[in-house]
Amino acid sequence: MSKINIRKIFDKIFSTIVAVLSIISLCIMLVAFIDANSINEFIIKLANNKTQFSIIIFFLLIYFVYSYICLIRKIIKSRKINIFLSYSDYSRTEMNKIKDILVLTNNYKIYDFDSIQAGQDIEAEIKRMVAISKRIIVLYDEGYTKTDYCSIGLKAIIESKKPVIPLLKSIESVSKLPTELSKFKPLIISSNDESWKKAFEHSLHQQYNR
Repeated sequence: MSKINIRKIFDKIFSTIVAVLSIISLCIMLVAFIDANSINEFIIKLANNKTQFSIIIFFLLIYFVYSYICLIRKIIKSRKINIFLSYSDYSRTEMNKIKDILVLTNNYKIYDFDSIQAGQDIEAEIKRMVAISKRIIVLYDEGYTKTDYCSIGLKAIIESKKPVIPLLKSIESVSKLPTELSKFKPLIISSNDESWKKAFEHSLHQQYNR
């Protein structure tokens, strides 16, 4: 069982416990309120019964803390992670497959050379995209070094000293990787083997936790 599934099960169990405790607290308060002749008497009864009062406060505190944690987690999940994709036109088809994976997760804001608008300073814009990105993916192929955009992008990536996920179209390309990228574990994109997609998703998760 994966860590994600275990966490989901734990969340469901814990949320159920919190809900039950909250209902118990409300029931205790409701009974005490019904028995009281006035709001002042209700408050006095709770104050005099310290055990009952402590249980109610404790249960409600757990509920509000858990609700706050859930709210924070939703806010964090709603924030998209910036990711920079560096590739040449030779590998546009393969990169579109990568984009499809990223779009499906709905967790990433994608930046690549197509993000550069007419009239913008190409080098400055590439450096900016690299700087704001938490994920960097380089699809290295036979045309990578022949493209000015890629050369500028590679220089910016190396200077940033950020971890990179290198992607290759064949095992033979491993020896052609620049020294700065070869220290990262490259993934081979294979049209005949879909297992690389799982490895890619795993690499994305690992890079986030570094």
